[in-house]
Amino acid sequence: MKLYERLFLYLTNTWYILFALASLKLWNFAELYLDRITYYYNLLVALVLMFYFNPFIKTKITPVHRKMVFSAAFFVFISIGFGSLIEDLKENALAITKKKPEEDINTTSSQ
Repeated sequence: MKLYERLFLYLTNTWYILFALASLKLWNFAELYLDRITYYYNLLVALVLMFYFNPFIKTKITPVHRKMVFSAAFFVFISIGFGSLIEDLKENALAITKKKPEEDINTTSSQ
């Protein structure tokens, strides 16, 4: 196993452990370390993906490469898509619960 593959697996497992500890608030410093691990993890994945999956080199895709692609997609989804989705759902749910039924009728009849 190559060095970057071992490093990727180490960072992946560390990230999952720190994420669980931070989410469950079992360790006070978990969020701090999670932020740092996430930074280096994203850098490693980005560099490896750019190197191995550029259009100028033909590479054989290994199981570790597949895990890296999945991890990259997962982090993009979590950082960009999932957080925004949750915030939108919260805002919409709050707006619906605060709205009175009369307001709905008045706004639709005036249009």
